[in-house]
Amino acid sequence: MKKKLFAIIFVLILTVSGVTALAACDNAGGKAISALQTEKKYLAESTVNSGLTEEDILAQPGEYLTYQSYYVFHADGTGEYVCNKIDYRDYNIHAKYTLHFKYTFVDEEKSAVACFYDRLDNQSIILKGYKDETDNEGIPYDYDFTDWSRLVTVSKNVLCVMGTGYTFYVNEDYVKQIPNFNKQTENK
Repeated sequence: MKKKLFAIIFVLILTVSGVTALAACDNAGGKAISALQTEKKYLAESTVNSGLTEEDILAQPGEYLTYQSYYVFHADGTGEYVCNKIDYRDYNIHAKYTLHFKYTFVDEEKSAVACFYDRLDNQSIILKGYKDETDNEGIPYDYDFTDWSRLVTVSKNVLCVMGTGYTFYVNEDYVKQIPNFNKQTENK
């Protein structure tokens, strides 16, 4: 019983802190601007203006690199999280999948959504050097996301995924207004 109470309090604290964080970011004269943009990609901040290709991440499997990572929400209460990266944590996996989810708004202001697993389209494979073995290269790698859920605060320009910290996702239209963010500098 104590564990359930602690979990409920923890989720409430995360929700309040996330809503407060986004309200502070998107506050105009004390009036909250909170409008989830459907049919738009919200790109992981690490992929914004990075210029990486899928070939780049595969050429450096010892590095934690991301080529694609974004959310798309649809007006019908469904969405996708698309991921294409090297999952170095799991020993050189080319994590390439689309996680389909259903979502619901958490509050009246529609500033936060709870996302829940629906299904997975997985094309992930094991790369050379997986757990120091080389004979399993190219074998499909299965992820189990059946218990996947996310609490996401939303605005027109930014999503904030909460958990053990904050991860920001930037609306593809807003990216045009921040052309120097995360851009690689040229060495002279």
